[in-house]
Amino acid sequence: MAFDREKAEERRRWIESVPATSSEDLPSDGSSMSFKDFVDGEMMRFGLLDLQRSIPSVVDGLKPSQRKVLYTLLKRDSDKEIKVSQLAGAVAHSQAYHHGEEALVNTIVRMAQNFCGANNLALLEPIGQFGTRHEGGHDAASARYIFTNLSPLARILFPAEDDLLLERLQDDGQLVEPKWLCPILPLVLINGAEGIGTGWATKIANRNVQNVCDAVKMMIEKADRADVGDLLLPHYEGFTGQIQKLDSRRYFSTGKAEFAKTSRKNDLCVNITELPVGVWTSKYKEKLNTFLKDGLIGGFSESHTEKSVRFSVEMLGKATRNLDLQRFFKLQSTFTEHLVLFNAEGVLKRYPNVLEIATEHFVTRKGLYEKRRELLLRESSAKLKYLENQARFVENLVNGSLKVTGRKREEVEIQMKQFGFETNPVKILKKQLPIDQLDFAYLLEMPMSRLTKEEIEKLDEKAQKQRKERDSLDKSQWQQTWTTEIEKFEKFSRF
Repeated sequence: MAFDREKAEERRRWIESVPATSSEDLPSDGSSMSFKDFVDGEMMRFGLLDLQRSIPSVVDGLKPSQRKVLYTLLKRDSDKEIKVSQLAGAVAHSQAYHHGEEALVNTIVRMAQNFCGANNLALLEPIGQFGTRHEGGHDAASARYIFTNLSPLARILFPAEDDLLLERLQDDGQLVEPKWLCPILPLVLINGAEGIGTGWATKIANRNVQNVCDAVKMMIEKADRADVGDLLLPHYEGFTGQIQKLDSRRYFSTGKAEFAKTSRKNDLCVNITELPVGVWTSKYKEKLNTFLKDGLIGGFSESHTEKSVRFSVEMLGKATRNLDLQRFFKLQSTFTEHLVLFNAEGVLKRYPNVLEIATEHFVTRKGLYEKRRELLLRESSAKLKYLENQARFVENLVNGSLKVTGRKREEVEIQMKQFGFETNPVKILKKQLPIDQLDFAYLLEMPMSRLTKEEIEKLDEKAQKQRKERDSLDKSQWQQTWTTEIEKFEKFSRF
């Protein structure tokens, strides 16, 4: 089964059902093992690692190498542009990437590409020649001569408030990127995905950014699932041809061609101004050269721009205006989606349709909002206690209820505990201090200049603001927060 070409489906189920085996479970002293143990152990582990590198997560739409690049830039202190070759080195060092910097360079370049057929929403900025649609991005300049930076929209898609909630992975004791990031929109539908691993492959077409925004807002409002699904049809930014749906996973893509006016009455000329999705200009030029060689056309010229395609083709005298141009010039193609992704638990899953992908992302994102609200509420409550304790401490000193000068610190701390003062609540929240350990440094080490009536008023004012913030958080709902963040994204995006 492991090697039989006719048993691909069985092999998929085998890889899907058997958990990964760690290297510790396998002989490491050079001793022999049975063929079955090898196939079900080391070979299985290789297959799963290969799949993890090749197939993205449904949550963030990223493969591990892409996630490492994005997380490095999200945590980077500077917002200045960085050379692609330098960024590859920084990612390899900080995120423990073990597969060579050249592979990282290719990942970075592809994450920044925004031509038709690449990303609908590039997470990185392409500063320099990152490739064009004419060569499918393979005409990018050397990594030494191009620069990149985080897209301004990336931080809106991946809110900083989520950072502390993400589960970070470890590599030989080193904390690296999270298991997944969680954008406010299902990025795997916006930018699509493509990858081939052991026994499995994935191919997901791009979707319209604004339509995905609308679909998520409809899901927040609990709209009809069919209406949501109607919005999630393939769309490529800059594509001027047509994409028609054949069934739930198959689509028909056509380019554009039309007869053009010529100075001579009997001559026919055809302008080709769009190619089917995934057909690059250079490859199509080879096809036209074949037509020319076979005597099907009289010649052709090119007048492309960086973002558009234009072939002007001279037809032979026997051609008529009744010719089906799309069929004759092979401007038609069919593509099939294979909706295979790792789910939020890290299990490989085949999805029946894109609506299920959007739904799984929705459930995960909703859970993160609820966790975020709980965390922010705890943080706000801790800050409020901090300010209230400081205000009460200063007030007790000013009115003489508590005396500090000329006494041992231990005696003062015991009395402060009797007065109901709390150990630093902010440190306890951040787990920098055991809950039963006394720590009144945030009170006892306040500067003398702050031990005044004016300071009491300032602290009361700050506490009042903090109390309002806490009450607002307490009343907030995940629906409102999510909708607000999507509207912010829409405001700052160009779509």
